[in-house]
Amino acid sequence: MNPIFTHPNRRNLFGIGLGLCFLLPPVGILILSIKGLISVFEYARTSNKTFSLMHLYFICLLISSIGASIQMNDITLLCASFMILCYFGIYLSIIRKGVSMNFVRYRWIIIMGGIYNCLLGWALKGVSINPVIGMLTGTTIFPAVQAKNYPRLVGSAYNPNFTMYILLLAIAFILNEVLSSIRSRKWFNSIWQVAVLIMLSKGVLDTGSRAAFFAIVCIFTLFLFQLNKKIFVAVFSLMLLKVKWIIDIMPRSNIINQDYGVRRAIWSNSIELWEHHALFGVTPFGFHKEYAHLFPDGRHENMVHPHNSMIGVFAEYGTFSGILFLLLIVVICTKLITIYFERHKDRKMFETFLFSLPIILLTGIFDEPFFSPQMAIPTIILVAFWNKYSSSELETIPVLSIQKYMPRSQSILGKRKIGALSEK
Repeated sequence: MNPIFTHPNRRNLFGIGLGLCFLLPPVGILILSIKGLISVFEYARTSNKTFSLMHLYFICLLISSIGASIQMNDITLLCASFMILCYFGIYLSIIRKGVSMNFVRYRWIIIMGGIYNCLLGWALKGVSINPVIGMLTGTTIFPAVQAKNYPRLVGSAYNPNFTMYILLLAIAFILNEVLSSIRSRKWFNSIWQVAVLIMLSKGVLDTGSRAAFFAIVCIFTLFLFQLNKKIFVAVFSLMLLKVKWIIDIMPRSNIINQDYGVRRAIWSNSIELWEHHALFGVTPFGFHKEYAHLFPDGRHENMVHPHNSMIGVFAEYGTFSGILFLLLIVVICTKLITIYFERHKDRKMFETFLFSLPIILLTGIFDEPFFSPQMAIPTIILVAFWNKYSSSELETIPVLSIQKYMPRSQSILGKRKIGALSEK
């Protein structure tokens, strides 16, 4: 049995905290942050420490945030150090043995969170919310805009560009369920799963996010590729012929040229900001202030992040953190490709990651949803589960690759060895 399928304790604060990240975001984030800090202290006290590239990345982020606070003489930037410690602890909670939440529960919390965001956003459209209740429930729009008659779906994520991210993760997970139901011919299951899929897809379109639209097209195309290669070729060919039509149905396509010019200016300015703070960056908490200081023309007075995840890491945490981030992307992609061509993998399990991990990059091209802790926490949990799963799978590949050349008796022993590895 794969180690990330371990049965969790029913009274599980970790799962409750993740669920509250959608129902009462400040409460959920606080619970998981406390759990994360506890995990960091336990990790620091243990003598048997594990270490990986991901550990190094978090340590580099922590050093950069402390360095930026000292360099810019701003103690408030240490809030980023606290945030990094919490994130690191959440990652350790999943990676370390005895994790209190399994991957199945995580997936369904995300799916239910996506459904909740859609229903809440539609129900509150045009409704004025008390600011205190809005902050507690995540329905207040950040950065602050006139909420009444706001055309884009917000849900409980404070911003439509954050909402779209959780909806995309939910779509990736429900697509995996649809694929499994079709393959096993469980048609009744596939009917309600497709109904949920349509709801979530409508929610993504209602967020008005063009990055989300681009991501959802890619995910559905990948789904068709896994379902049936012939259908994939036919649909993909049709998409190439109808590119203009696809662009026309994209949300807010009428202002795409104008917005792209704005984004390009933000990226250019963010790169220049990074050049001024190349070593440590400015942290997410210092970006707004430093951006306004360097570019005081008033055009982007509410600019709180670079609207690009890769540029964001460099600008907010410096050069070394940015390089490690790029290296992590290369490592994850290499593992994904390696396991993809391994026929003995658990196909449903692998395809869950195949559909969900690309969302991190696809949404990060034109936005930076991880600016929000509410979005960063599910992402860190997803990457932690992936690292745990991929490490387990890659252990078996050398055995599997030589198994076909073994005599029958040795082949049986090899299978037993593989089974033992997967139960670790």
